[in-house]
Amino acid sequence: MKRPAFFEENRRFGLEPEQLHFFQQGTMPALDLATGRLLLDKPGSPFLSPNGHGGTLTALADTGLLAELKARGIRHVFYFQVDNSFVKIADPAFIGRHIETGSEASSKVVFKEQADEKVGVLALVDGKCGIIEYSDMPAEMTDERTPTGELAFRAGNVAIHAFSIEFLERVTTGAGRLAYHVARKKVPYYDPATDTAVSPTTENALKFETFIFDAPADGCQVVSRKCEA
Repeated sequence: MKRPAFFEENRRFGLEPEQLHFFQQGTMPALDLATGRLLLDKPGSPFLSPNGHGGTLTALADTGLLAELKARGIRHVFYFQVDNSFVKIADPAFIGRHIETGSEASSKVVFKEQADEKVGVLALVDGKCGIIEYSDMPAEMTDERTPTGELAFRAGNVAIHAFSIEFLERVTTGAGRLAYHVARKKVPYYDPATDTAVSPTTENALKFETFIFDAPADGCQVVSRKCEA
């Protein structure tokens, strides 16, 4: 993949060419919710959308960049996926704690204040540290409170993580590779029966996405923050 012109125009922000790599996340088709048929983007072309934030990790492996990182002696990867200008890139205290505890995966969290906040939460899943997406949590768990009145499940995932290379290898290959989730979404599409573009007002499609947090780590470190500022 060619380097985006923006980086070249800015002299790669001080990086050497061999230090800078771009790779593309995968895509998946969407299915009509009522019929299960492929939705079209235009005549003869299926609608494609990004395959979820977990697809970033599988693409890293599939393009050979994960193997290259390992070959260069890199042992840990800092990752965030939300356009949050307050993210402290490669926060040394966060990375240091991740390494000190020997964690496979570490995550920063912000405690939820309202039960209906649309954010996943970190919790023990079958005895291992994992993240439960808000859309997968039953209402009784979302609303559950501790004796002191705090939300029982309040460690909100803000999509800031650190991973060991070994962990990334495990979740991107073989039986450990991330599985797909089915999500109901509104998807604009081309209707060949009427030869028109349709913009639905309600959920009309099934999309397939992988979640970066679907493989529970054997050793997990959680770091709480009231805010990322």
